[in-house]
Amino acid sequence: MNAPALLLCCCLLLTAGCASQQATTARPDTTASQQRQLPPAEERAARQAEQLTTRLQLDEPTSARVEEIVLKYARRNEALLQGGGDRRSKFGQLRENSAAQDREMKDLLDDEQYAAYLELKAQQREQQRERMQQRGRGGRG
Repeated sequence: MNAPALLLCCCLLLTAGCASQQATTARPDTTASQQRQLPPAEERAARQAEQLTTRLQLDEPTSARVEEIVLKYARRNEALLQGGGDRRSKFGQLRENSAAQDREMKDLLDDEQYAAYLELKAQQREQQRERMQQRGRGGRG
């Protein structure tokens, strides 16, 4: 290989490497959770309500009420996560919000639907745990 071609190859490799590094390197002033943007609360709530409507075979009035409940807590959790404060208190408040949402769902759904709701929630929790382990942040147990 002649010298100009070798020089060109080296420059291309160096440029590609730098571009790749810039694309994958996070800004040092942000955390991983800040870099990952969640969809808006409304979008998440609509998707979750649709899933619950299908999985629990909800009628229209119940489905509408489920969407209201899910949206209410999605907005609360979004505000909580975007606000200040330490992680421990945020986590505690998220748990309280989840318990309050469960109570509202229990009041709305029949026993069979509520049991299916809790099962779906457990499945989602396990999937989240698996995703965290794959990222290398989880792994207790």
